[in-house]
Amino acid sequence: MLIRTNSRKQDRSVKGVIRMSVARPLGRVLSHRSESKPSVMIGLLPRVLRFAAICATTLFFILVIINTNPSANNETVSSVDEEAALIDSALYTRVEFFGSQAYVPYPTAEARNRLSDLQTKYPNRPEVYLRLAQFDEKLGREEDALKNMRAFVEHEPDKMKGLTGLAQYFHRRAQFAAEGETLERMLDIAPQDRRTAIFRDLLQLAETHLLEKYLSPAFLNQTVEKNPDTFEIVNHYIDRLTEQKNFQQALNLVRQYKAKFPEQTDVTLEMEVSLLDHLHRTKEAEAIYHAAFDPFWTAAQNDKYYGFLKEHDRYRTYGYELRDKFNRNPANRETANRLIH
Repeated sequence: MLIRTNSRKQDRSVKGVIRMSVARPLGRVLSHRSESKPSVMIGLLPRVLRFAAICATTLFFILVIINTNPSANNETVSSVDEEAALIDSALYTRVEFFGSQAYVPYPTAEARNRLSDLQTKYPNRPEVYLRLAQFDEKLGREEDALKNMRAFVEHEPDKMKGLTGLAQYFHRRAQFAAEGETLERMLDIAPQDRRTAIFRDLLQLAETHLLEKYLSPAFLNQTVEKNPDTFEIVNHYIDRLTEQKNFQQALNLVRQYKAKFPEQTDVTLEMEVSLLDHLHRTKEAEAIYHAAFDPFWTAAQNDKYYGFLKEHDRYRTYGYELRDKFNRNPANRETANRLIH
């Protein structure tokens, strides 16, 4: 019993020592953390106050600069707003309906006269000329409308926008020759990626209204000279001739321009062979295909080549001819390459 009692006392004393050894460091850590938070905040407080003072000083000087010279910052905005407000005031009037304000347009003639007075104040503003032209067109004043449309093009910085509006005006007035001339001007100044679309519109206009100037090969030559890198223009022109079954004229153009676009050899070759086929000149088409043969053709190009021969019942016969030619002269590499491919 004495042994057991002593052992229990020893266990209790050991546990108490362990608890004290753990509790004391833990208490120190917790007390250190609780003391560190206020110290950190006290250390950061001067920095925060200094940053806030700098921001307040900077904001104060910015406000002083703005207030001392407001016209320098608002001159452009106020002038634009003033012009826009004046245009609106020339075109619309305020009317009260059931206690609320509404904008009601002036009659066309009165709005035109008010806008004309505004044009005197702003002689270089393109929007004023455009609106004047629209009012003149509604009032049947064709000369004034055309005059103001030309002034709009002259004062508009974006010439493509101005010429597009002028072309639309001529189209509405059924002045197709003048519209064609405007499209021709657009073709000269348009970005490269828009010229094909403009050329397409010009050709369609010329075909619909028989504007022979734009359907002649001379105009195409002139256009290609101005746009030497735009194969799409020639391609579109040839496609239109093919749709109209003008195969000989289309063939002449292909042969005329294929040397100017060597990077489009595959396209021009296919065009030439197809046009000769439409003209029932099959032997000539086959000779051109044979002359253009390239052992490095892609699989698709080879399929077109041999597909043409099969379509005209020349595939087997041509194979016999090649074998016979090779047997007579086995050293001919060209014949060997054609047999392999």
